[in-house]
Amino acid sequence: MRLKKTDKNSFERLEQAIPILTNLKHLYITCSLEGQQMLLKKVFEVGIVYDDKVVRTPSINPALVDNYFNMKEKGLLVVEQPEDFLVKNYSCTA
Repeated sequence: MRLKKTDKNSFERLEQAIPILTNLKHLYITCSLEGQQMLLKKVFEVGIVYDDKVVRTPSINPALVDNYFNMKEKGLLVVEQPEDFLVKNYSCTA
C-alpha cells in the first residue's frame, strides 16, 4: 500500500509533534501565557483547584493517566473521578 502525499505530510507532522508532546513540562514553560492556559484546559478539562500543594480536579484527560498515577503517589494530584473509570478508559498501545 502506497501513502498519498497528504498522508505522508500527516506522518511527518506527527513525527515532529510527538517529541514535543512527550515533554509537557518543557512545552508549558516555553509557551506564551495563552498557550499555557490552553494546555491546562486540555489536561484539566473541567478545571482545577489549588489546595496548598495539591491540585484537585473532577477529571483528567485520559491520555495522561500515567502522569496522574505518578503525581498521586507523590500526593500532588487528587482526581475526584473514580479510578476504575480512568483505568477502564486507558489503554496503552506501546
